[in-house]
Amino acid sequence: MKFFGLPKKELEYMATLDWDPLMRYLENKYGAEYKEEVKKRLGSVVHKRGNEKQLSKKMSINDESREKWK
Repeated sequence: MKFFGLPKKELEYMATLDWDPLMRYLENKYGAEYKEEVKKRLGSVVHKRGNEKQLSKKMSINDESREKWK
């Protein structure tokens, strides 16, 4: 089962849950295998976005540096 196959209302509800309640909900409703797959995929997305944010911070110029270069 994939996220896009789930009803919109269910996705909206799931988006309101914190991590632990979300994992319990998924396991109770769809089983441990589905929960683990979602956990793996979300973890991958979070890790990727974290790396992107770190890279963008390194590449951006902060206000303090801007003042030094004026």
